[in-house]
This record gives sequence, C-alpha cells and structure tokens, in this order.
Amino acid sequence: IENARRYEETQQLLGDAYTLFDIAGLFTETRNLDELLKLIADQSLERIQAADRVVIHLLDETSGRLERQMRLPPSEGGSKAPGGFAVGEGIAGLVLQEGRPINVPDVQTEEAFVERDIPAGALFVAPISRHSTCIGTISVASPQINAFRRRDERFLTSLANLAAFAIENARLFEAEKAR
Repeated sequence: IENARRYEETQQLLGDAYTLFDIAGLFTETRNLDELLKLIADQSLERIQAADRVVIHLLDETSGRLERQMRLPPSEGGSKAPGGFAVGEGIAGLVLQEGRPINVPDVQTEEAFVERDIPAGALFVAPISRHSTCIGTISVASPQINAFRRRDERFLTSLANLAAFAIENARLFEAEKAR
C-alpha cells in the first residue's frame, strides 16, 4: 500500500514537472506583459483545481507598492481596477516582505488579511522572485476553507519562479521596443 501511494505521488510530481515544462515554453513565446500575466493567471486557475480566483501583483519600483496587474475572473471594474498593498500590508505584502509563500487556510481567522479581492475561504500567495529579489506575488483563492494541498503550493511556487523570468524578459522587451 505504501509503495502504491509513493508511486502515485511520484507520477503526480512527474506530471506537474511536464506541465511546468510546457508552461515555460508558452512563457518564452509571449513577450507582451499583459498577455503574459493573463497566461500565468489562466494556467493557475486551470492547474489548481480548488482555485476560483487568481490575483497577480507586481512591485512598482517608483511607489514601492504592490499594484494589482491581473485578476481572474476580472472584477466589475475590469482586470486593472486599483488594488495594491504596501510592503508588509495584507498577505501579499507580507509575502513580498518575507520572500516566502504563505498559505492561509481560512482568511476569516487571519489578522494580517485585508479584504480586497477575496471575501472568504482559503488563500495561498507565492512570491514572484528572481535572484532572491521579489518582484511581485501571485495569489490563488478558494471559497472553501483548507482548500490548498501541498501539491498546489509546490506547483504555484514553481509557476511563480518561472513567471519571474518571463516577466523580466517581457519588461525588457517592452523597454527595448519603446526605445
């Protein structure tokens, strides 16, 4: 029984690795930042079954705040409706400050939680980091309490690491294009 369980876990990890490899290929083909962020959000919703909402914040170097760049599904004001955090504010701000993922099984019991996009349920936030520098966060939410498993956390953290390089490349491409 134990061997069967380990075999199943290994197969799931291998499947996730292949999926991330395919996603990395998609990321390298996308040079527009808005399209890339939509792709990241789409992949998060598609691959993490418990998630019903994704929010991506990127650090604005001028203001030093995390600014919402993508939300799926879009809010009534559109996917670029304002919604940012200062470093250390809310769960996303804590993730940026600490540089580590945070899983909140029930946002109603978390003091640091600031209600902006997620009214109730579970929240998992991963840092988008490159060379130990956090450039943003990606959050997935579920209306269910304790919705995210270790596999979901591992997948989103890996996706966020891939996204960091893709976001930097898209920013460089757009700056070069503008120049």
